[in-house]
Amino acid sequence: MTETTRLTADVVALSDRGGVPHVLLIRRGWPPYTGMWALPGGHIDAGETAEDAARRELAEETGLHAEDLTLVGVWADPGRDPRGRYASWVYRTHLYDLPTPTAGDDAAAAEWVPAAAALAEGLAFDHSAILRAALVPQAVLTELTELTELTGVLDEIDHPGDINISDVDARLFGTAVDADGTEIAWTATITVTPTR
Repeated sequence: MTETTRLTADVVALSDRGGVPHVLLIRRGWPPYTGMWALPGGHIDAGETAEDAARRELAEETGLHAEDLTLVGVWADPGRDPRGRYASWVYRTHLYDLPTPTAGDDAAAAEWVPAAAALAEGLAFDHSAILRAALVPQAVLTELTELTELTGVLDEIDHPGDINISDVDARLFGTAVDADGTEIAWTATITVTPTR
């Protein structure tokens, strides 16, 4: 059995307004998922690198340009796209001051949306999972998994116990035993905001 795999590149462009993370989304003007929010992206052309395709698609669909792109990962699970097998290279960039996008190419609209609102509404394809992964850089996840103690938000817990991290929804979780022997389960949500 043979299977044709199409190669695509998507961009998670982040910015912030008043300390609230925003993501640049396009409103899909074509099937599948017509009318839903999605990350800007599209097919990688013959002879084109994934990174160049990501830059080109971002410009074509939103009118915005990104110099610095960081690879978040490659999403290629079967069934992630109803049109067939797609492998997508996903890049993250940070654009300052919420530059105004202009919808182009096949996008019906392009807009900065608060990341939490975008996740609550739901995105086309598996873009919600991609956005969650991009909001917490892998380097941060790696550092957090190496922690044996937390300070600040978890100061109330004398002995945090085992600390684990979910790379799906950016949560720390663990258990601790209280002074009277009661086991306490706890979670903490991670928010990472670029400050440069």
